[in-house]
Amino acid sequence: MSTTQSSLLKSHYSEYARATGWVCMRLSYADLLVGDLFLTLIGVADDDIGRAIVSALDLKGKLKMARSVAPIACHDESWLERLRKVLEKIESLGQDRNRYAHDVWAVTPAKEVVRLQFKVGKTQPRKGIPSKTTTLQETKMLPAEMYAKADAIDLAAIRIAALKSQFLEYQAKQKP
Repeated sequence: MSTTQSSLLKSHYSEYARATGWVCMRLSYADLLVGDLFLTLIGVADDDIGRAIVSALDLKGKLKMARSVAPIACHDESWLERLRKVLEKIESLGQDRNRYAHDVWAVTPAKEVVRLQFKVGKTQPRKGIPSKTTTLQETKMLPAEMYAKADAIDLAAIRIAALKSQFLEYQAKQKP
């Protein structure tokens, strides 16, 4: 690849790389807040012990643990439902983040940047064209869509922080 070709590719990819990095950074922050909420739910007050616990879990594990302990720690059905929804949202956004970070990015002949995912599927049959098996899914993306995902992650993180505060208020009311 010539230096000119390399420069052209970099110019096409640079905004996507920034957007991917921003999504990853925002999800890391949400991951931190989910871990903090989990530690609050189980009552770990020692920071070193808490960090030792959550450092052994990835985001999926923290989400699973928060889902498991929340109904034991809090009996407010409305709060539990809000928590369930935000944890589902974070899980979905985490899957999007993984697609951005781990799929292959390419520039089409029309100079569009697309995300390529190796995935077996079938096309829908159309007039006179039978269905066929595919092994590559091509998705057109715009950096703005990726930044919107980062904003959605931030909103979910804000909701996690609010739910933690609400839980602490609930807990304070439960003590005699």
